[in-house]
Amino acid sequence: MLEKKGFCSGARPAGAVPSPVEAFEDRRRLMDADIVIVGAGASGLCAAVQASANGGRVLVLEVNGFIGGNGLMTEGMFACGSDMQKAAGIDISFKDLFAKEASFFNYRIDATFWKDMYDHSAENLQWLMDNGVPFSGVVDRYNAFGHIPAFHWFSGKRGHGFSKALHDKAVEQGAQFLLNTRGRRLIMEGGRVAGIVADRKDGSTLEIRCGAVILASGGYAGNLDMLAARGKDRRRIEYAGGPGHMGDGLNMAVEVGARDISQKCCFLCGVGTKGLAPLGDTILQFLTCESPAMWVNQDAVRFAREDCALETSGCQTNAVEQQRESYTIIDCDGLDAVEAMIPGLKATILADVSAYKGPDIAVCDTIAECAGAMGLDPGTLAATLETYNGYCVVGEDKDFGKSLKYMTPLVRAPYYIFRHNIAYMCSIGGIHTNIRMEVLNTEDEVIPGLYAIGTDGCELYRETYTISVPASCNANNCHSGRVAANCASDYIQRL
Repeated sequence: MLEKKGFCSGARPAGAVPSPVEAFEDRRRLMDADIVIVGAGASGLCAAVQASANGGRVLVLEVNGFIGGNGLMTEGMFACGSDMQKAAGIDISFKDLFAKEASFFNYRIDATFWKDMYDHSAENLQWLMDNGVPFSGVVDRYNAFGHIPAFHWFSGKRGHGFSKALHDKAVEQGAQFLLNTRGRRLIMEGGRVAGIVADRKDGSTLEIRCGAVILASGGYAGNLDMLAARGKDRRRIEYAGGPGHMGDGLNMAVEVGARDISQKCCFLCGVGTKGLAPLGDTILQFLTCESPAMWVNQDAVRFAREDCALETSGCQTNAVEQQRESYTIIDCDGLDAVEAMIPGLKATILADVSAYKGPDIAVCDTIAECAGAMGLDPGTLAATLETYNGYCVVGEDKDFGKSLKYMTPLVRAPYYIFRHNIAYMCSIGGIHTNIRMEVLNTEDEVIPGLYAIGTDGCELYRETYTISVPASCNANNCHSGRVAANCASDYIQRL
């Protein structure tokens, strides 16, 4: 049990974990537990391991038929002060780290959350390793994206080893997992959480009595209605995350009086074209971060530096969202430039384009045809291209300052034009919590027995996700899961 500042103490001692009491009544299944965790993604798994280590009867509900959630797509975790960093001579102060984040967010973020996560990050990393999570031993800035060398890479295939190790550890310690089970409604008694109602895939209803509920459902990026209600343009939305992220945690919390701060929070997302493997190599490397291409809007003029994602990952999405419509244009020379940067990517792009059926991609012999395919003014588009090509020749983007590294004249047919859409991987935040991960109501009062973690309750970011502190979202998954589990264990001991 962790006892450092920021963690709760006094949890029940470890011991034999009894099985939940079960009874059956027609199609309604009754159970009880000490702590119910809604979601078996990265944060939920961390909470399950910590809560079961504390000796509680832990039940994890997972809407999918598998564990891991979007955690399966993670590649590593942020930490400062780790043994890996010390061995490499890397020393990062919180003052320097937070200065970057606070400035980026115009100080709309709470330093206490960042400080608590930073202070425990090395310990959390070691805790993961102690519980079987394999790391490669490599720590860096996360390729070209991050600004500090704090990214600790998992071993193997992304977060699969991470998820499996934590699931196995939780089960070993007595935690139970119910797959294909969706949390629907919290049970409240006397102003506190007393249980949860869930639906199972077989059509049955599950009613669980418990002392505490930890919401780790992974946000609401998969729910197009919720995105549209929060101002996102439904025409341009594509979901790129795993299944099941439908806003169940946020909806359940709001139903019992929680403060909804989702309008302030952000998304992990990228610019793409519907039907092309969102957030795959085509999106991240070709259309956005390292693009030797030209972007234009509905008026056929450029509106941003096309490599703006190199500043931080959400910048390209922000730029695109300011336009009613926008497009990427590239030619054969541009594809050759892509291939030089990332061998094999040109073939992937051409295969994607060849297989695509729809109105959002066109392959053209002339720029005028590109304009016609997307309803752009051909004269304006030709003039924009002439100016852009001139900048490429002289070696300076006089309009927006695009890096010369990504300036390639577009002169050799065929030309490829892609309509931009926004590919959302996950929402980050939405349920207001305090630093103990206790859910707060609209009056900023604690709702007893209710906690929100991971992307359900992340308070680290506002409006735009920044990767300048790489893997900080996954670090929050681990940290918030452990904090909530410890605080919930302490809470139910006092009931």
